[in-house]
Amino acid sequence: MIRRQWFLVLVVGLILSFVGYRQFGPKDTSKLKPYTVKKVDLKDSLSFSGGVDADEKATMVFQTSGKLAFVEVSEGEKVKKGQLLAGLDTGDLKAAERAAYYKYLATDANAKYVEDTVKDHDKDESFLQKNNRVTAQTDRDTKYDSWLTAQRALRYATLFSPVEGVVYNVTDNHPGEFITSSNLFEIDIVNPATIVFTASADQTDVVKLKEGMVADIILDSYPDKPLKGTIKEIAFTPTAGETGTVYEVKLTMDTDNTEYQLRMGMTGDVGFVLREKKDVLAVPQRYVKTVNGQRLVYKKNDSRSSVVKVSTGETLDGQTEILSGLNEGETIYDQAL
Repeated sequence: MIRRQWFLVLVVGLILSFVGYRQFGPKDTSKLKPYTVKKVDLKDSLSFSGGVDADEKATMVFQTSGKLAFVEVSEGEKVKKGQLLAGLDTGDLKAAERAAYYKYLATDANAKYVEDTVKDHDKDESFLQKNNRVTAQTDRDTKYDSWLTAQRALRYATLFSPVEGVVYNVTDNHPGEFITSSNLFEIDIVNPATIVFTASADQTDVVKLKEGMVADIILDSYPDKPLKGTIKEIAFTPTAGETGTVYEVKLTMDTDNTEYQLRMGMTGDVGFVLREKKDVLAVPQRYVKTVNGQRLVYKKNDSRSSVVKVSTGETLDGQTEILSGLNEGETIYDQAL
């Protein structure tokens, strides 16, 4: 019994010795991270990824099938608005348009004849007369629609540029090839003077943005040449096809792009400073502890540390503002010393 009591006393003593050593003995300072209190600029910021796009751009394709007759432009060529780009052979299309027109004229004449025969029978038109009249009028309307379709097919056989800009893509088709939906001919045009930067903002962040806000844009192609951007437009509806609810944010950039240094598809990041506090006393957020509702830090005190109560302000970008309790130049630790 005595030996058992002595054993318990020995175990308790060892435990107390260990706790005392951990609490009051020398510390392993190799894992401590001291920080010197200083004044910094605090920023509440947002950052999104995006890329270069343009307000004025167009993809031109034929809306009808036919044999490619000519291509007037090539990649890299400047074009004016309304300039002729390419065309299909219109021989068959013109013939089809004339045939549709003549058919319309014939049905129009017949409809007018039938209408004339019943013009004095507004109130006593027989069922047969009405049937003949409606049939003739319907046939005329159908042939008229067919004529309009033939006109559109003829008109769509020629491509004109809807914008002023630069041709940046022409598919590798040659005159004589038959163009269909499976063998598509395409010309892409962009106006370099209308370039914009577009980014996608999550629904929780887009509410913090508004038109006219200024941002810093860093393109991957020019990491050492930041640009200033201004929000031009924020989409009202979310972008389709995304896994989350995101909205397109469009920004103008402070460059005229006369030398085409900014090109479609270039990627980068845009950063917004939502709020900023300059030259305030602050420490990294992890150095401030919360115990029983009080904000505390471990401040260096000779060879040890002492717990100091501090008053804090806002925490922005991982830094907590210190209103009182610390002075510039003092050293604190992320744990007790």
